[in-house]
Amino acid sequence: MTSLRIGGEARKLSAFRISAMFDWLTKLTQKAAHQRAEERTPTRLPVKIDNKPAGMTRDLSANGAYFETDLEYRVGSAIEMSIQFEDANGTTNLDCFGRIVRVEPRGGGKVGVAVKITQRNLKVPPR
Repeated sequence: MTSLRIGGEARKLSAFRISAMFDWLTKLTQKAAHQRAEERTPTRLPVKIDNKPAGMTRDLSANGAYFETDLEYRVGSAIEMSIQFEDANGTTNLDCFGRIVRVEPRGGGKVGVAVKITQRNLKVPPR
């Protein structure tokens, strides 16, 4: 038997019980890691909200974006943003509508904002 503190209370658990708990936690962690339907791509691109600079992306996927900003956001809020791609022909905007699924402190007054994108519209500059 091994003694383990759970919620401030010492409990005696068998090696089998501890092994079962670790197996369960491992499966739970693996399930959470595999919940993403699309692969993320590390990408630093400017983000605009209300046509004003709002931050930079950290990564993008087909149905989500994570960006860093010094603005305040709340989980569950709707968001409309534009991600800008620069090339030889000018700026292409990916206008996105979505829902904020996570906000986390990043240090230096910045927060990371994870967005589940529900609609997108690509605006290519005229040539």
